[in-house]
Amino acid sequence: MKKIYIVHVGLSGFPFGSAAINNSIFRYKSLVEEGANVLLINNRAVHKKDIPTEIKKEGSFEGLKYIYTSLSPYKSDKFIVRRLSNFKGKLNEVLLLIKLKFTKRIDVLMFYPTGSFYDLLKYRFISKIFKIQLIVQYVEYRTSFKSRKKIFMRISDYLFDKYIGNLADGVLPISQFLVDNLKKNNCSASILKIPPLVDFDEFNVEKNDKENYFLYCGSAGYLNAISFVIDSFGMINNSDYSLYLVINGNSKQMEKVKKMIAISDKKEYIKLHSKLSYKALVKFYINASAMLIPLSNSLQDEARFPYKISEYCATGNPIITTNFGEVKYYFEDMKSALIANNYHEIEFANKMKFVMDNPEKAKEIGQKAKKVGYNYFHYLNYGKKLIDLIKNIKKAV
Repeated sequence: MKKIYIVHVGLSGFPFGSAAINNSIFRYKSLVEEGANVLLINNRAVHKKDIPTEIKKEGSFEGLKYIYTSLSPYKSDKFIVRRLSNFKGKLNEVLLLIKLKFTKRIDVLMFYPTGSFYDLLKYRFISKIFKIQLIVQYVEYRTSFKSRKKIFMRISDYLFDKYIGNLADGVLPISQFLVDNLKKNNCSASILKIPPLVDFDEFNVEKNDKENYFLYCGSAGYLNAISFVIDSFGMINNSDYSLYLVINGNSKQMEKVKKMIAISDKKEYIKLHSKLSYKALVKFYINASAMLIPLSNSLQDEARFPYKISEYCATGNPIITTNFGEVKYYFEDMKSALIANNYHEIEFANKMKFVMDNPEKAKEIGQKAKKVGYNYFHYLNYGKKLIDLIKNIKKAV
């Protein structure tokens, strides 16, 4: 069988970074397991110079080759240097794609969008010129972002959500909402729904039950969710349990989080952690009494699928969430998760109380969540499906 060459474009930051980076890594690792060759192109410098791990311009990570076409993987403090680096990154990316085409080392462009509708048009144009496939990872409903108020951004987001299914050969939506949106807009591309993926073997860590705590992990940008969790925890009269918040964000966002904690009646039981290594984070996961992930009845939460849900499943600990978004497609209340029917602090607090009052039953629910997660979120379950998608697109063309 001819080796399939897949080239990642769009999202930069490999091999370390956000949940988006981690999710992409596991999608690509699943392809490597099936014999594909994957190259990750980073056309932007995104890393801070003070990160503990050195990142080279070109290297390999867990079987995945990556390259930075920008001046450096590290973001400069100087505006002019940043602009020059971004320009060079985009130019060198195109030159590298041309080289790969002429050396027959590119069959598929795998695009992870981070910018404007223009980027989608650019990579569609390149894929057409090169006569290769364009597969787009569809992980958010961009039209739902209320924070993007500039008219150009709003138009770009609308066009992206409306035409993504007609400007790609394949689309990988992360949620049923996004699948339905593609179909509503007469999608002509092949569709394969893929949730966030993790390696369940990474969570085979010995558990230590010395402390009882609920764990919430997320970005400081989700201030409403953080406030919801703190308020829910404040309704519980039990001094044997703590609330651990693992939050990362900029200084202004972190200050807001600290103020939320400071005004809580249970502030002495709330512990804030930030900038943990992944190894340390996994230990926090493994030793938690329950994992918290509230989702609201909003377009943004309906369309997305938090990467943390997949990680939480891998721990075997109970998950406390709400009945919105993708939760209803994978979990059952009191069987594989503790699900509040509404986005309401009292209902959420009652699920937390259940864990306190019924620790053994909660553990059973957590183990069932692990089985659900292994079936749907373990990365090795998707390599063949992705290869089949690529082959079917090739036949159709």
